This record gives sequence, C-alpha cells and structure tokens, in this order.
Amino acid sequence: MNVAKDPVCGMTVLQDGSLKLHYGGHDVYFCSVFCKASFEQEPSKYLTRLASETTGETLERIRIAYFSMEVALGNDMHTDSGGLGVLAGDTLKSAADLRVPVVGVSLLSRKGYFRQELDDWGNQRESPADWDPARFLEPLSAVAEVNIEGRVVKVTGWKYQLVGAGGYAVPVIFLDTDLEGNSDYDRSLTDRLYGGDDRYRLAQECVLGVGGVRIAEARIRRHREVSHERRARRASGRGAPPGDSCPPRASPWALPGGRRPTSGRIWSFTTSSDYGELFVKRREGRRFSTQDLRDLQMWSNLAWFGKEFREGEVELATGETASVRDLVAKGRGFTARDIEGMIAEQFKILRAVIPLHRALQDEGRIEVVTTPFAHPILPLIVDTDEATIDRPTAKHPARFHHPEDADAQVALAVRLYRDCFGASPEGMWPAEGAVSASTVPIYARNGVRWIASDEGVLSRSGRWGYDVGDPHVLCRPYRTDC
Repeated sequence: MNVAKDPVCGMTVLQDGSLKLHYGGHDVYFCSVFCKASFEQEPSKYLTRLASETTGETLERIRIAYFSMEVALGNDMHTDSGGLGVLAGDTLKSAADLRVPVVGVSLLSRKGYFRQELDDWGNQRESPADWDPARFLEPLSAVAEVNIEGRVVKVTGWKYQLVGAGGYAVPVIFLDTDLEGNSDYDRSLTDRLYGGDDRYRLAQECVLGVGGVRIAEARIRRHREVSHERRARRASGRGAPPGDSCPPRASPWALPGGRRPTSGRIWSFTTSSDYGELFVKRREGRRFSTQDLRDLQMWSNLAWFGKEFREGEVELATGETASVRDLVAKGRGFTARDIEGMIAEQFKILRAVIPLHRALQDEGRIEVVTTPFAHPILPLIVDTDEATIDRPTAKHPARFHHPEDADAQVALAVRLYRDCFGASPEGMWPAEGAVSASTVPIYARNGVRWIASDEGVLSRSGRWGYDVGDPHVLCRPYRTDC
C-alpha cells in the first residue's frame, strides 16, 4: 500500500519517504514540513491517530456496503465527475471518522470522466483523464464473474484505505474488468466514467451492482476465514488448522430467513417471493401487468423514505405528521389511491425541509448558504475571456460579456433566500466553485459576506498559486478587497 494518513492534519499522502519518521514501531508520513515538525514537538498529541491503517476490525464487523458509480478521494484519482462523487467521498470519509463498519464500492474508471476544452467555435472537446491506479491502490486477488447479455465477464478489484481522523480505516473497493479472458469491449467497461452509449452504461451498472457485491463478499469472506483460523489456533495453542471450531460462513448481506438482497433498499421491506416473481417474469420476457408496475413504483419510492417514516410516525417542523408504515405493512397489491397517498407523504416531508432548516438557523445551530439563482458559472457570464486567466491555452467561442446578467443571478438568489429564511444570506457557494476577481464585487454589492471554493481553485490563485499541501494555507479564510 503506498498511501498513508498524515496524523497531524489528516490528509492522505503518498508514502514517498521524503517526509517520513519512524516512531513507536510505525512509519509515519506527513504532507508538509510543518506537520512533521508539529508531530516531533508533541508526538503524544497525535499518537491516537497512529492506529494501524488496516481494515481488520472493520472487515470483521461490516454490515453496510455503500455503492456509487463515482467517488472522490483525491485530486490525482480521477474517479468522479463532480457533485455525486464528492458526496460519496464525503460520506465515506465521515464513516471513517465515526468508525462506521462500512465498505465502499465503485468503478475504477482508468480514463476518468474526461478533460474538457472548447475549440474556436465553442464546441466541447473531450479527452481521457488517465491516471495510474497502482500509485494509490492495492490490487486484490479476488475475481468474480458476472453474466452480461449472456456472456461471462470477469471482475476484480483494487483496494483503497480511507483512514479517518482517529486511525479507523474504511476500505473502498474499485472494480476493474481489464482482465485476460474478457473481450476488448468488456475490458473497457471500467475505463470511462459515464462513457459510451446506453448499452455500455447498463453493463457498467451490472459490473457495479452484481460484481461489486461478489467482490466485496469474497474480500470479507477471505478475511473471516483467516481471522477464524487465527483465533482457533490461539485458542488451541497449536499451529494446526482448526477443525469444526471455525464458525460457519455467512453472507454479510444475508437477510432473515437466509434471503439475499439483489436490489438494495427494496429488500429491506419486501419478501424474496414478491420481488423474485417479478425478476423471473422479466427474465422470461413476459410483460408486466399494471399491478406489477404499480407495486414496483411503490417499492422504489418507499425505499427512499427514512427508516423512521417506514416504521412509525414522524412529527415534522410544519406540525404535520408523516408516515408510510401502513404501506410498508401492506407489501404489495397497491392501488392508485395508495400511490397518491405515498406521494402526499413525500410532499409533507418536502414542505418541512425549509421550515426545519430555518428553525435551526434561527437557533444559531447551522448556517444555510445558497448559490447564484440558476447555478451558472458566474465568471463566464461576466466575461468568457476570463477562462484563460489560469488556463492560457484554453480555447473559447466569440466573447460573451454580460456582467449585468451575473449581478441579476446573485440578486435573484438573495431575494429567494430572503423569502424562504426571513433574512439575507451571509455566504454563497459559487456554482462549481468558480470564482474570479470580477465576480467578488457582485457578491459584495448584494450583501454576501463570504464565498467558498475548493483547493484546486486555490492552487491556481494569486500570482503563483498557493501550496495547498500546507494545511495552514488550505484551512483558512482569505480576504479580497473590492
């Protein structure tokens, strides 16, 4: 494994040896001279973060698998396209910080999403965003087989250790079909994130949904076999392999009665016969009845209600009460009126979203921010020529220059926020984190006191850019005068 966690700032760093100490039996790696010096001055402060970066305890207790087509774990790992990947990455990072026994599963995406540029006519051109998995990931020996369109596709995985602030590690498995024995087409299924046509995308879903479960199960089963063997040897005081003392193997995703899930949350409240009957019907090419479709419609919607709503009644911030407990209990045979009732419960919950967050903000417990009204790339509305400020070779169409439109986008967002929350927003998140010197006065004129962006933007800001590897550069506010 060639990545580690800086115990001072928590950043993931390469184990390249340039910033390394050997302390207490551990090789400790740092992202900067500052973090290394901080550790040397007061190592006891950071010792709790030097827990072994293995997934031993995690794999033994895992009951949760988090599947996502994309997940953002680092700037040099091109395994995401933006928002969904960032959300998935943040969820798994929080799980590591909170010591949640979870395994992440995603696609390797060797060629990333894509790199984008515009030609002289404003047409978007795409090129692969290649990256080297071997720099960050450990190859797994497990190989699973998935049947796709009547052919067998082999799937393997690569493991990433996502270490939380306290040293607890969450494994993230990236699936890879670039294996001998697969056709050229099938070997490419884990090349491009959201690439190709509908057929390619559906095949990717099969790799993730079926292959992901099988690789994750194989990984956990292998750990349990080794773990049980070690325990039995310790208990017997002998080096011989255990006999019947090894507990029987069980699927980490087994449901009561021995049933196994094949389609995520739906299995949490339907029986195997309900869903299995429709699966067989689909496989045999028989048409679904109106009742079949209505049941599927209900199940897929019920799956997105929180556990509290499925098991009881929840009092909302609006004073209304929402619940789908009776629909869950009914199980199948839903009527059109049932569907309408379920949608009505959704609208109850949606109506409570803003009042809940307004109440929390009024109590000083959270701060709610917004974004320019239609989520535009504001600097390019001000002036498309600004695209070349930090990318001199970027190509763009004929100049578009309408700063008044950019001002209107911010003003409309502030007005809507005031209507919803009874006050103006203190901060704003620029769409996709896009900022420029020309947009700062627009935010200021509309009463916005702070805006936020990301480390990629910071690294290209200023005259020479900032060293975002230094936590004292990255984790601090910056003031701009306008």
